[in-house]
Amino acid sequence: ANSDPSLLPAVWHLIYIFLKRESWTNITRLRLAEQKAAKSPAEKSAALVSWGELQEDHVGDLDAAMKAFIEATESADDDRLALLSLERAATRTGDLGRLAQTIERQAELTKDSRRRALLLIELAHLQESLEGGTPRRALELLGEAAKVEDDRWHWLGELQRFAERADLPEGVAEALEGRAEIMRSLASIGTTELAEKAGAPRVVDPYVAGE
Repeated sequence: ANSDPSLLPAVWHLIYIFLKRESWTNITRLRLAEQKAAKSPAEKSAALVSWGELQEDHVGDLDAAMKAFIEATESADDDRLALLSLERAATRTGDLGRLAQTIERQAELTKDSRRRALLLIELAHLQESLEGGTPRRALELLGEAAKVEDDRWHWLGELQRFAERADLPEGVAEALEGRAEIMRSLASIGTTELAEKAGAPRVVDPYVAGE
């Protein structure tokens, strides 16, 4: 009977009641029933996330929570809540490989260009601690972030600072050329809107502009 999808609303109602009563034994049984009754990858992922949260927050079993969150992302790899839950657990356990995978997947999924740039930058900074991570890979990720038009001036600054620190002159050159390109556009068009979109200063810096 637990595998009958029509029982899900009743299961959710009971979970709500038992949560208010903090009846964790009953909630555990119902969370398991919720997983069995899931009829789609999205429902299964949601049920696994709920199970993982129960393990993490009330049972105190972070390994079980990680396992549930991993299964949730495998069931529906576009489930943002599952990815965020796995990211949190990976951060807590220090699993940098898993953390990098979740950040990369979120960057692929997001429609928000600024968020994508921030995620790529976060992933780039992880390369220093990540097994198999390299400065070249970090530079590649920062270069990808620097292509995002919104606040591009800022992303180019991130690229330049990293490249200078890592002694990668091609990265420095890419960042300076990108900023010079923005300043040349401002000089020729001169719109406040363009400056705000790129996050660029309104006063031309001769060093950056290559003058």
